[in-house]
Amino acid sequence: MARPGLSFDEVKHAADAQLKAGVRPTIQSLHAALGTGSSTTILKHLNDWWQQLGQRLVSQQEALAIPDAPANVLAAAGTFWHTALEAANALLGERRQELETHYQGQVDALESAKTSALEAVAIADARAQSADQRANNLTAQLADADSRVQELRRHLDDLRSALQNATDQLQQRDRQVISLQSALNSAQEAAALESARSKSHIEATENRCAREIDIARCAARELASELKESKQQQDAQRAKASADLAHWKAEAASHSAHAQRLSAELHAAQTIHQAQAQQILQLDERLREVTSRLLSPLAERRPRKKKLNEADRQSEIPGHS
Repeated sequence: MARPGLSFDEVKHAADAQLKAGVRPTIQSLHAALGTGSSTTILKHLNDWWQQLGQRLVSQQEALAIPDAPANVLAAAGTFWHTALEAANALLGERRQELETHYQGQVDALESAKTSALEAVAIADARAQSADQRANNLTAQLADADSRVQELRRHLDDLRSALQNATDQLQQRDRQVISLQSALNSAQEAAALESARSKSHIEATENRCAREIDIARCAARELASELKESKQQQDAQRAKASADLAHWKAEAASHSAHAQRLSAELHAAQTIHQAQAQQILQLDERLREVTSRLLSPLAERRPRKKKLNEADRQSEIPGHS
């Protein structure tokens, strides 16, 4: 199809100008002279120009005929015109052959390009089908991936929920630990205060027991001294009674009345001795009871004091709970 804007008259005028200048019109020379037009359009108009060239020359010869011209002039003119016409026909034949060869080359090139284009289209179709197949596969993979993404999102939501629950439980345990630590600190402070109080009480009790033991020991020493004095008095009384008995026996015969009196005194002395012996036994029993009563709380407090001291030492150890 001729390119709009490039007419046959434009190609004709350009070809006539080149022919008058002694230049054989070609597609390249005409394109250079015109500055526009495709090779196909120029080739079509150039073929038409060559076909009309003979008829135009005949018409020009008839227009240039000289009436009543001499025969030799007409013969010379006819020879010249015939020679020009042959040259033009020969040039036209050569140009036509050249144009046909060029046109055939272009046709062959177009056929080759068409074949290549068809092959490219076939390859493109195959590639398109392969691309469609890959696209279908990718679509299926994408749908599968979307399904897996949704599943992973649900799993992630479950994990987030579990993590939140674990975090809440951990915070609750932290609060419980803080509460237990506070209670433990309070208990340790109370235990330390109670330990200090118990320690002070034990020390006061030990001091009081020590004082009571000292008092008891003094009382026991006094009782022992009294018992010793009583025994000495009894021994003295026994010695005196024995001496008196001997004296009484010596004087029994002459002093029977006095002997009876001495016998009564001896009986009284024996009664007093028994009473003093009983008193000594009672004092001894009382001493044992007082000593046992004073020593029993001390014996009970010593293991307790030992345990409290061990608890104090353990509480003073760093990191001990």
